[in-house]
Amino acid sequence: MNPLVNSIKTNLDNLNFESAALKVATESTGPTAPVFKFFNTDTGTHFYTAAEAEKDSIIANLPSFNFEGTAYRVDPVMG
Repeated sequence: MNPLVNSIKTNLDNLNFESAALKVATESTGPTAPVFKFFNTDTGTHFYTAAEAEKDSIIANLPSFNFEGTAYRVDPVMG
């Protein structure tokens, strides 16, 4: 497992590792989907979503989340 994931699992008891949430596209092999990035000014952390409706809802309803644009693109289908 990735050393960063191991460190998080070891040191952050309040987080539960479930599984990979997405697959990052390393090259253009077909259609990709944007992953949107927000900065939460209350907690100093980032939040990511690939859901357009969720992005729009956060922009409209959560002023402490600053929209930072598209962070990267992913394969729209997990294998």
